[in-house]
Amino acid sequence: QIIVKIKQAPIVAGASAESVVDKLGAFCARMGAEILDSTCIGPGAEVFLVGVPASMTVDEAAMAYGAKEFIEYAEPNYLWYPDAPAIPNDPLFWRLWGMENTGQDFYPGVFWEKGIAGCDISAPEAWGVRTDASSVLVAVIDTGIDVSHYDLTNNIWRNPGEVPDNGIDDDGNGFIDDVYGWDFANNDNTVFDDPTADRHATHCAGTIGGEGDNAHAVAGVAWKAQIMSCKFIHGRSGSTWDAIDAVNYASMMGAKIASNSWGGGGESTPLKEAIANSGMLFIASAGNSAENTDVSPHYPSSYGLPNIVSVAASDWNDDLAGFSCYGPETVDLAAPGYWVLSSVPGNKLAWMAGTSMATPHVSGAAALVSAQFPHIPLYHGAEGWVDGELTIHDILLMSVDRTPGLAGKMTSGGRLNVANAVKMAFPVVIETACADMAFGPAPLAVSFSATVEDPAAVAECWWSFGDGSEYVYSYNASHTYSEEGAYLACFHVLSAGVESTWPMQIVVADPGTIVYIDDDGGFAFDELFQWSCETAGLNCVVVDARHPLCLPDSFNDRLLAWNTSRSWNDTLLPEQEEFLARFLDNGGRLLMISPDYLRDLGYLTPFAQRCLRVWDYVGNVPMGQWDGIDGDLITDGMSITGQLGLGLEDAIWPDLNAEPILKNEDYEVEIWPALRYASERDRVVFTTVPWEEIPRFEPVEEGDPINPDPNNSTYFLAKIYDYLMGEINIPPAIDAAEADLYFAQVNETITFTAQAHDADGDALIYVWEFDSIDDPVVGKTARIAFDEPGVYGGLLTVEDARGESTKALIAVTVSNPGGVVFVDDDDSDGDTEEHFFAAFDAIRQDYVAVSPELVMGGADGINGAKAGLERFRIVWNCGELGGLDEAEQLAVADYLDKGGALFLVGQEVMFGLPSGSAFARDVLHVTGVEHDVGTAWVEGVDDDPITDGMMIYLGFPPGFDDWTDSLEVSEDAKAILLNDGGLPCALRYGCSGHRLVFMAVAFEAFPLEPAEEPSGSGAVGSLDDGSAIDAGSLLAKVLAWLERPMVTVIRPLAGQTCTGATVVWWEATDPIGEELSIDIQYSTDGGSAWIALASGEANDGTYAWDLTKLSRSGPYMIRVIAAKPDGFSACDVGDEFIVSVVGSNQFAAGPNPASDVINFYINASGEANLYIYDIAGRLVFSQKIESGQTYLDWYLVNNAGKPLANGLYLCYMVTADGVKTNIMRLVISRQQGVSE
Repeated sequence: QIIVKIKQAPIVAGASAESVVDKLGAFCARMGAEILDSTCIGPGAEVFLVGVPASMTVDEAAMAYGAKEFIEYAEPNYLWYPDAPAIPNDPLFWRLWGMENTGQDFYPGVFWEKGIAGCDISAPEAWGVRTDASSVLVAVIDTGIDVSHYDLTNNIWRNPGEVPDNGIDDDGNGFIDDVYGWDFANNDNTVFDDPTADRHATHCAGTIGGEGDNAHAVAGVAWKAQIMSCKFIHGRSGSTWDAIDAVNYASMMGAKIASNSWGGGGESTPLKEAIANSGMLFIASAGNSAENTDVSPHYPSSYGLPNIVSVAASDWNDDLAGFSCYGPETVDLAAPGYWVLSSVPGNKLAWMAGTSMATPHVSGAAALVSAQFPHIPLYHGAEGWVDGELTIHDILLMSVDRTPGLAGKMTSGGRLNVANAVKMAFPVVIETACADMAFGPAPLAVSFSATVEDPAAVAECWWSFGDGSEYVYSYNASHTYSEEGAYLACFHVLSAGVESTWPMQIVVADPGTIVYIDDDGGFAFDELFQWSCETAGLNCVVVDARHPLCLPDSFNDRLLAWNTSRSWNDTLLPEQEEFLARFLDNGGRLLMISPDYLRDLGYLTPFAQRCLRVWDYVGNVPMGQWDGIDGDLITDGMSITGQLGLGLEDAIWPDLNAEPILKNEDYEVEIWPALRYASERDRVVFTTVPWEEIPRFEPVEEGDPINPDPNNSTYFLAKIYDYLMGEINIPPAIDAAEADLYFAQVNETITFTAQAHDADGDALIYVWEFDSIDDPVVGKTARIAFDEPGVYGGLLTVEDARGESTKALIAVTVSNPGGVVFVDDDDSDGDTEEHFFAAFDAIRQDYVAVSPELVMGGADGINGAKAGLERFRIVWNCGELGGLDEAEQLAVADYLDKGGALFLVGQEVMFGLPSGSAFARDVLHVTGVEHDVGTAWVEGVDDDPITDGMMIYLGFPPGFDDWTDSLEVSEDAKAILLNDGGLPCALRYGCSGHRLVFMAVAFEAFPLEPAEEPSGSGAVGSLDDGSAIDAGSLLAKVLAWLERPMVTVIRPLAGQTCTGATVVWWEATDPIGEELSIDIQYSTDGGSAWIALASGEANDGTYAWDLTKLSRSGPYMIRVIAAKPDGFSACDVGDEFIVSVVGSNQFAAGPNPASDVINFYINASGEANLYIYDIAGRLVFSQKIESGQTYLDWYLVNNAGKPLANGLYLCYMVTADGVKTNIMRLVISRQQGVSE
């Protein structure tokens, strides 16, 4: 609408007042507009309210009307709002930090988080404008909703065309008694079935439209709403088909907004099309796997449709929640999603976290905005939308609060602001705001600069500096900080009454000052640490972790102390872990105080392992008493009694090269809550004991500067400071510790080698210790053979002259010949490897079980598979939900490239691979997949060497869901199992010198004994030949197909001398009777290099070799390779033998010249004599050659055994029947002269 004032009649030449009004009416008719009302604003001053057509924006209409000669002015009919926000009377509203964040402690004594004021969706300010969204139908496509919950029941949609419980489809929509929606999972009208199964959607519904201002519980984003329940998830999952039905139903019944807090399935074309055609604004959660969805899509939020809004989760500091997915191109905005209080079944409330909780904030906001602006289309392409027109989708994204913690992680770069959205107030986008220097000693001169996207829209901008100084009203500013401290500088922009801000911390700290990161959730626990610093004579600057850290990651002249205190939610954000990892990699010195970091994540993170040096942990082990470690550099002589009894500390086990510094002996074993580590690069002290538990320093008497009692935080901090910042003996650094074989056969020698250096220049001692080997081995190299199968550890200790040491552990796997390596990589509700073990035992198959880490080369698997692995068959099980990460994919690809034989099992392997994955296409030979189709049985493929005639009914273990995939198999692979829909779910590939069997159905579902025939079915669990089919039988057939041929070189024999022509003998067989072709190679250098002798030979066991064509005599080796038709092969190397390439009654000699020995190769018809003369003609050596003797070593000595001098010598042979050979010249050339 616009307001138009016409000019007074005398001003318009020749016109009366009535004619001017008529002109306005005529112009409105031509424009498609309508005069809605009129009023006087003074004597003779009349204004008109004009409704503009949908084809024009308000600004366009105002410009068009204002240009007419009879109109004085035209302007928008602006909306005005009360200045005061609306606060509901719901008693627990104060806990909803996501609605209004005042920095409150929203769950006192539990969460230990206060947050930053203003990090919320500005709900009260929005409620000052509108609270009612009941004109907009919101479909919650999810689990079911408890429609009787007292905070929801008045806002639940009721189908106006349906008479409840009459058993009649009154509205003719195909659904009987669909009063509140429909349950597509169970195909009935009961949208609420179970308090547990339907908890999730009930919680989401409460955030969307929990009734506000009703003096009960909490309030939703929309106090009045219409919420439809479209249940398609019951329990843990729902099907794609049911999801499509739910989307179609919601669309058919007139829903404008769809709230979708779910995901995890694969990319589904029909679901995508249903969403695209729904006409609804589809709000979807971005996912909780902390992944970049630009790289690893999350569906349905990643479909990229114009009607989808993908929602990440933010926390109370406007940071991305640690679990939340993000995507600069595929996620749209964030909303509060960490510890959200809302309704759950049974008239209860519960705290929940996830992008599932963020999504309903946006859904409720979309409903409010759409109710406020019903004429605005929902999204680009929606019904009634005109190109270039603003949409509800646009408004939600353009009105966000942009923050440093969300920048670059989503398209909008910000968090939902429903007040801005419902007012259509769009903050100016700050493109850059930076300081040229954010860290340094005092005085610190800083130059600030900023740019914005639309400078013309800026009414005012300024810099504040956080130190009480005057603001500078400009995009650029300079400021000098004269004292140590942490200062929150901020750039501010004001446009149309909406302020945008961009904060940053400036840290002024002199060398030697402790930079203390206060990460205690906004509480005042930093005061205790500051007291310790003050009484220890140490300077300290406190930096608030809730605000953006602008610290460099490369300083070691100041100690960095990071204290999370009692906080246990997003204790360290991913980017904070990344910062600390870089800081340590660059030589930093870190004191980490964090009782709940490990508990928060719930697992041993890579950061904890690599940077904090934790090998394992048990969370929250109450101790209360901690003693120092005898002789420790920090805690020797200490004994601390906790002051508060919080019981928050963890028991942590240091890695090989870290040392415990505190111990507790209240339990049966000694446990440790703290550790230290030092290398030539970085140093760390990590303690899980809360700093406030440690007694404070109190002087014994007034004026006493030194407290003789070491059992206080001041003494502890001083010792930590000395260790981290002072001069200490640095342990040696191990540069390399490796084995030539990581997978070997029983009694096969493995060579271990090491190299180290010491930063202090000390001499080093190398000591190896091995499992099952009694005596340690001293030296850089150790050669060990293990006589039993298993996984063995080799511990290397490198110690310097002053007793500091560094250790490295090498794990090797030893198997019997023909054994299988079982990689236990399952991700299931319970461990399922026992199913495989039982199958192995049933077929009497030898195996060694290992973790995935043991097969991957290098710490991160970048070197592919470990050496020696390719000689063994692998069974790799991913269990119910597991897949292959990038390092595991590299290892698998490398193993197969080296000729490996792999049985890979995992019903969710394909789900973990991105669409179009090169690994899926090139390694697994899968060109397409339909995820999670499930199957009741599998059947074999006719004439397949593994599965011909199989028919097996599956039985999944308790709690183990069926996520079987259908596979599109590449042309060069073969399907071997079909699911109950007749589509492939397993394949085999045999080419390129390796073999692969991949099953996208769980092996755990195959019965260990043949399944009984279900009632009414045909024969199951058997082959056509009547043999039993079970998990063991299938495994045996797979392993037989994966087994290499068996080949043995029989002749030449060890030490045999061969002349003229000889015969190479071998024996080669195949375990499943495949035809073999033979390649033969020989080596003259002990097997380092091989020369082709014959290829493609028939497997008849013999090959005639004409030795006269060889150019040299000496030791030779033969290798015979037996290959299947697809190139899958095995080989055997025979023992060393001698080849004599000489004619009858002749000899050959070499090397020539010689430095220590000359080898004579002799072909005499009987006995003979060998004569050697010096250049003067003197006989210096002679030797009788026995009949049949073909080889002689001469060690360059005379007949008396004395070494001969360097020089030229003459040699010939005379046979017993008088045949004399030609004279051969021999040269002795030693590097050093030999005394005669």
